[in-house]
Amino acid sequence: DVERLSANMMDAWIAFAETGNSSHEGIGRWQPHSAAQRRKRPTMVFAAECSLVNDPFGDERRAWEQFPS
Repeated sequence: DVERLSANMMDAWIAFAETGNSSHEGIGRWQPHSAAQRRKRPTMVFAAECSLVNDPFGDERRAWEQFPS
């Protein structure tokens, strides 16, 4: 699992450096974040199996947004 995670992360960085898009066969399409998707917040989660998750830790993020930066 660790080697697959490492390979997926490295391939994502390589794809990004070459094309500006981190998508590759190992993780699938990495959907870019846009203002229109602000509520969904699609986020790539790197783990043994990589997946696109909508707003992971959303409750925690919203709690922190209460405080001025």
